[in-house]
Amino acid sequence: MAFTKAIKTGASKDTISSAWDKFNDLIDDLKSTSNGLGASQIGVEDTAGNLTATDVEGAIAEIYTDTASSRTVNDMIDEDAATTTGLTWGHTAGLTRFDDTVSSVTAGTVALTDDATNYIEVFYSTVSKNTTGFTPGRIPIRQITTSSGVQTVSTDKRTFLVTPGPWGYITGPEVLSATFQTMNNTLQLKADTSAVNTVSNITFVADDDGGNETIFARVSGHATAVGDGSETGELKFATVLNGSITNWIYVDENGFAGFGNAASDPDAPIHIIHTSKPQFKIEDLSGGAGAVFEVHADGVDVNVGTYSARNLEIMANSTSVISCLATSGDVEVEYNLGVGTPTFGTNANNVIGIKNGTEPSDAPADVIQLYSKNSSDGIANATLGLYTEQAVEAGAPTMSHKLKVWINGTEYWIGLDAV
Repeated sequence: MAFTKAIKTGASKDTISSAWDKFNDLIDDLKSTSNGLGASQIGVEDTAGNLTATDVEGAIAEIYTDTASSRTVNDMIDEDAATTTGLTWGHTAGLTRFDDTVSSVTAGTVALTDDATNYIEVFYSTVSKNTTGFTPGRIPIRQITTSSGVQTVSTDKRTFLVTPGPWGYITGPEVLSATFQTMNNTLQLKADTSAVNTVSNITFVADDDGGNETIFARVSGHATAVGDGSETGELKFATVLNGSITNWIYVDENGFAGFGNAASDPDAPIHIIHTSKPQFKIEDLSGGAGAVFEVHADGVDVNVGTYSARNLEIMANSTSVISCLATSGDVEVEYNLGVGTPTFGTNANNVIGIKNGTEPSDAPADVIQLYSKNSSDGIANATLGLYTEQAVEAGAPTMSHKLKVWINGTEYWIGLDAV
């Protein structure tokens, strides 16, 4: 019923008893939750016009409707008292967004580490915890301190910012900003300092089978000089082997590239270093359909198919200089081959030239050695040297055969003694 005032004057005035009855009825009606009673009978002063309702009941209903979305967000992945106890933290269901993907998170529990600070976070639809800190690119949910099997401090850390996916987040102590320039498809990593050896990293991260977030590969850009007008930089590529990350490709400010060179700058355009493996290996998987490797000194491309019988082709002026035959493995050398010298006599072609060097002092097993050495006539009298594993025997030969040879442009007979 509606509130009824006590009548103080006139023939229908209330007695003291009936007035108290109306007062008691007013108290009961104010406490009532029935329609038309209670808060619906109390007016709202709203001089700013924020509400349409004029009574408390209507105002509460209006506010409840207007805040439905925010209340839903606040309930997402919140602590669930019914499943939270000891070293178990329970959470409600919710939604997350990473890039353009919206994922549903089902209600569940997370096992906490005792005597530690636990960082609860969500990645797409998976809620997890670690004891090192919140992970860049994941949404923080809660920070919980535990001691002796009890949750001693539990702090809500939820933030519902849209988070880039696993291929899109930027991290690292030197990286303060990333600029996405859509006009020319550029991702720019900018450091916060102009100091030498400033580093910007792109890391490739995944969890190992123990649940530990691990960097498996990294690309690093280094500022090696920062003077205005003399800026220089270098680039390093690193991978992880047996838990340790090492730089294996190193491009310095000169454009020199080092491969397998983890300790120092490359000192040649291509610098390959390895202590236990071949420094350079090319394997043909084409079934001999073409040359596996070609070097063109003049930069002129040559159809690989025309060298289908060769596995190795080194060219100069569009002409084969050295090739390795695919069928036999034999090495073919075109033009001249110099040992210690690039210089040959006039009109020389398909000639082997040997420059004076150091005479060997012994013969390795199953090896003969050809070399050049000045004769007893002194300097500028280079002649053929031969060192064999077979010892020289004393005694005069009996010439039974002869062989024609050319020496210094003249043909001679050489006498031979058949063994």
